[in-house]
Amino acid sequence: MASYDFSTTILYAYLAVITSLYTCHWIVHVDAYRIDILQGYFGCSISESNASVICKQTNVVAVTMKVQYTINELYALRNAPKPPLSPNSKQTVIECGIRRKRGTRGGKGNKRNIPVRVISWGKPRFQRQSGVNYENLVFVPTSDFTIITKTRNQKPVMYDFPTLYMANLRSIANKFDELYAVIKMYKVDVCAISESWLNNDEGDTFCIDGYIQLSKSRSSRRGGGVLVYARDDLYPKPVTNIRVPDNLEVIWIQLRPRRLPREVSSLFVAVVYSPPNSNSETELIDHIIDSVDVIRSRHPYAGIAILGDFNRVDTDGICTAVSLKQIVEEPTRNDAILDKIITNLQKYYKKCEIKCPVGTSDHNAILWCPLPSFAHRPNTTMRRTVRPMKDSDTRAFGRWISTYSWTEVHDAVSSEVKCNAFCGTLKSAMDHFFPLKRVNIHERDKPWG
Repeated sequence: MASYDFSTTILYAYLAVITSLYTCHWIVHVDAYRIDILQGYFGCSISESNASVICKQTNVVAVTMKVQYTINELYALRNAPKPPLSPNSKQTVIECGIRRKRGTRGGKGNKRNIPVRVISWGKPRFQRQSGVNYENLVFVPTSDFTIITKTRNQKPVMYDFPTLYMANLRSIANKFDELYAVIKMYKVDVCAISESWLNNDEGDTFCIDGYIQLSKSRSSRRGGGVLVYARDDLYPKPVTNIRVPDNLEVIWIQLRPRRLPREVSSLFVAVVYSPPNSNSETELIDHIIDSVDVIRSRHPYAGIAILGDFNRVDTDGICTAVSLKQIVEEPTRNDAILDKIITNLQKYYKKCEIKCPVGTSDHNAILWCPLPSFAHRPNTTMRRTVRPMKDSDTRAFGRWISTYSWTEVHDAVSSEVKCNAFCGTLKSAMDHFFPLKRVNIHERDKPWG
């Protein structure tokens, strides 16, 4: 450890202020009678805690002091003017080993040639394969089909089919607390209510956090009405292209869960209430059939569930006309099945569970839960011969056929020869502009692909 005279201590104190050090160390040569001077200079008493005599022969004292600054003082030192050191002070700083040389950017001043290897790859290592646009493919009947089956050990897949709950409440006003508890207990995703007994002014009165509420109420008399609660992460929205007559108590909504099988493009749910001895039963049946046709015209693979209190409406005609199935098999009021579910999603759900009535209602409730998982179907593909018709090829074919002279047809002597010449020329052109191609068709691909 190097040691310096007392004048060096003043230099260290100066450097400590400039560099804003929290702890400063001074090693000074002092005589015994100059301890008092040190104590006055540093503003503290030199004792065993902050000073020690390293060597008695040379009277070397190591003084350690803590200098504390406020945050404002440190900020002030950042932009404070820094007077230059004298040459002697600079030399002293260098000898103390506390002068730091500022470095330069790597490689600066060291010019050297870096060898670069330039090569030509020629053909790309990986070529992008163009996909098949199934919208431009035309099916050509052929018996040359090759069926390929690939089987892999895969885990069962989970789909996001909603849990449905249906109840005839006969007024939601005095049963809302019980309904709320049931929805939370069964973790219901879609709750269909018939006979809500709401009017148009009470639509937003009975809201549930995390659910979107859609309803249709009577405007002329008390009773009736349909109501549906759907979780907001199912993105429910009313079906705007279906018009419901004013005298029918029906509401249609569309759901789009995050994950559905390829066979189901979207979900549509209807809530229905048909009063006893209604004069609109035939109109209700026609409305449901027409609405299902409208949905399937835009969504051929839609999943449909129609829930509600049908009372005495004969639903067999609906099921036959639109290929749906009524799946409630146990009575919901006394010995009659009045509350029904008509659907095409039965293979994705468990059997309906009949639950106790909500509050003082005289109808049993129905809980319909999806299956927990589904086994993967075999990955079966078929190879087919198709004739793709791209827009560019169609335009090229159009230019050819509009300018071709058809000399061989005009020069033929008989109608049979003319027909054969025409068909032969046309087939050659088709093979040239629209060549045949072998493609793989997945078992679950759409039939129009």
